[in-house]
Amino acid sequence: MIDLLVGARKASEELAAPGRAMLDVEAGEATLIVDGKSQQVRPGAVIALDSDQRIAVDNTGGERPFVARLIVLSPARH
Repeated sequence: MIDLLVGARKASEELAAPGRAMLDVEAGEATLIVDGKSQQVRPGAVIALDSDQRIAVDNTGGERPFVARLIVLSPARH
């Protein structure tokens, strides 16, 4: 598991999912960018990610921190 925290009015750097994973949004509302495609996410959302997908969080419009947990289901194989 990897905990993600993006402060209010901040954006994360892009990172690659370390394998197949689920992103469980725990707090805050933000824009999640997966492989260049944006979607609004809020607490309770669970997003499936394939191995090596690129993700970033844009919380620049957020009043509260964005908190999510990246649950790795299977590590990437190289």
